[in-house]
Amino acid sequence: MKNRRGLLQLEGLTERIVPAVSIRAVDGDLVISGIANSATTGQQNLFITVTGDNEVTIRDGGTSASAGGITRGVYEVSGDLILNLSNRNDVVTIDFGGAFSLDGNVTANLNNGNDSLLISNSGAANAGILGDITVDGGNGNDTFTVTNSGIVNSTLSVGGTLSFNGGAGTDTMNANNSTAAATSAAQIAGLDIGNGMVMTRVNNLSVATGGKTSGTNSYTTPVTIDGNITFNASTDKLIPNTVTFGSATNTATLAGALTLTGGQGADTVVWNQLSVVDVIPAEDTVLEVSVNLGLGLNNLTLTDTVIGIGGTDADFAYTGGTGTDNIILTGGGNSISGSVTVSLGKGTNTFQDSDTAYDKNVTITGGDNADTITMDTASIGGLLSVSLGKGTNGLDLNATGSVAGGLTYVGTSGVDTVDIATGDDLAGDVSISLGANADSLDLSGFTSVSTVNYASLIIDLGVDSSIDTVDYDSDLNTIWTDPLNLGFTDDVNSV
Repeated sequence: MKNRRGLLQLEGLTERIVPAVSIRAVDGDLVISGIANSATTGQQNLFITVTGDNEVTIRDGGTSASAGGITRGVYEVSGDLILNLSNRNDVVTIDFGGAFSLDGNVTANLNNGNDSLLISNSGAANAGILGDITVDGGNGNDTFTVTNSGIVNSTLSVGGTLSFNGGAGTDTMNANNSTAAATSAAQIAGLDIGNGMVMTRVNNLSVATGGKTSGTNSYTTPVTIDGNITFNASTDKLIPNTVTFGSATNTATLAGALTLTGGQGADTVVWNQLSVVDVIPAEDTVLEVSVNLGLGLNNLTLTDTVIGIGGTDADFAYTGGTGTDNIILTGGGNSISGSVTVSLGKGTNTFQDSDTAYDKNVTITGGDNADTITMDTASIGGLLSVSLGKGTNGLDLNATGSVAGGLTYVGTSGVDTVDIATGDDLAGDVSISLGANADSLDLSGFTSVSTVNYASLIIDLGVDSSIDTVDYDSDLNTIWTDPLNLGFTDDVNSV
């Protein structure tokens, strides 16, 4: 039971500024309620500085004394820090000015309005909140930021879960995005989150995107997260969503599962130097990374993203909707240790890969419209299974790629163009069913007959009267048999 009383300081009635917040201690919790004084027209400002372990000062009405702020004194916070604010546009800052900590939770009920909450570490040492941070934005366009803005070799830590419910409106969450000027070169301003993140009705999520990348006094803003991340913006329907993890110079590391759900609007997801560490034993039933972007025009870009280290089983699944989905893996540093399942949906879709290492099976499913799959220098340790539906579809495997566990391709009533130039590096059972319509298949890229690693080769041209074209490398003659459903007008050539 909490039994420590806060050092409560109350204003006399004759000194009270209206509107103003009330401050009271309840069993060690410090509760700040009401309407802050306006620093600017239509904007209520509240500035809370952590000046010692479990100790804060409160300034009501401005971010500095010169701005007309009213300092409320020093308060002990032996329990939780709780904010219950107004339906106006609230601007709140909680800043650590030194190597201090708050042992309890921080709960912010911002209520309606276009609100802004900043939790920062502007000091020159490690600081943190040992408990959870829970923010309810209410209706309106809200921004919640947690960042290490001291720009020294330090860490801002959150021991528990970081949760943000943005409510109705367009809402933004930033985790370590400071771009302030550094005081010296090559600093690391880190952010650690101890028990995951839960983002509900948040439309813009930015993690580890700050820092200064050029010139003097450069620094990075890495983020390390233990626990799961859940991002769910499906309730906001047509509001577009943007999710960014990492950058060319900043790493984002997650030891847990990542579940991302978009809405019906356009969704843009960019991962750069994101590492998802599989903390579950290999061959488990947990889906470590799941992306479901809904009905809109969706884009997912992975650069130097690592999902699971070698020997683990970190699975990845992508689900698109009726709109266009574009998935791009680039940079040469992507790898996935578990199975990959991609369902592109009914739109006009593309899957473009450059040099990704897949340890296990890759399954790609298209819909009724045109789907284009290009895998340039990708390395697949298991089976590649592609089924692209009714549209005008294409599968292109570059000559420098490899597929160790076999290939299955299934086309239907659309025109299919399949170009398999992996040659020596395609092994296992190969089954290609092109379906109806005038389809094209090119099997080439072998250096000699001794390098043919196919365990079996089955080609089905489909039941139709259209002219199918097949060109195959002469080195396949040792295992070659005429395709199934070979018509009189079909063109099959050894090249």
